[in-house]
Amino acid sequence: MQGSNFLIAYEIHENRKEKLELITKVIHQFQGLCVQPLETSWIVKTALTPEEMFSALKTFALDDHDYLLITEISENYFGYLKGENWEIINHHIF
Repeated sequence: MQGSNFLIAYEIHENRKEKLELITKVIHQFQGLCVQPLETSWIVKTALTPEEMFSALKTFALDDHDYLLITEISENYFGYLKGENWEIINHHIF
């Protein structure tokens, strides 16, 4: 799949459960591959720009009390995650 790899990280302050469900729905509409390695972060491979992803998340899932960071990432990574997350990251994202 063509596209760039991004880390999406966020901090939710109000209506947490509802917003987390909305964020998941929006990210799955990015027409790419995605994995949620941590509760408030996603790694996605998509042809969308950070601005397009931000706009979708801000419009449908977040408000002015929430924080959001979207940044492009490279293969230079290391961490401790569940095995199935590594499978997706190592074989489908990178």
